[in-house]
Amino acid sequence: MEIRSYLGEVARLERILENKREEIRRLQALAASLSAPTAGDRVVSSGSKDRMGVVDRWVDLQGELDGDVERLLAARQERVRFLEQLENPGEYDILHQKYIQHKTLEQIAESADRSYTWATGLHRKALRSAQGLLNKNG
Repeated sequence: MEIRSYLGEVARLERILENKREEIRRLQALAASLSAPTAGDRVVSSGSKDRMGVVDRWVDLQGELDGDVERLLAARQERVRFLEQLENPGEYDILHQKYIQHKTLEQIAESADRSYTWATGLHRKALRSAQGLLNKNG
């Protein structure tokens, strides 16, 4: 497996969670907006069926979200433990900031009071070390 894909899985899972949260918010708003339409003094029941379908989807999606949160936490913990195996503290630090904290190389360089070129060089070196470790751990 390629190291960027391995480390990038955390960000991918976080995006999936955010998209599901947004879909849940949309379904909640839709369910709230659906009310049983009336035809004179009678209530038309088809609106109720529509609302129940939306609520059912909302509940299903919430269940998926709960499982996805567990997957994210496990993946994040696995990646952090993997990075902690790196012997060079600078390599550990830059990869943790980039792939776990989701900082840009520009932000990392600025917080270290170093140049962007320094950050890209260290990042490249850290990726090589991490790839070797990933290959070794298989």
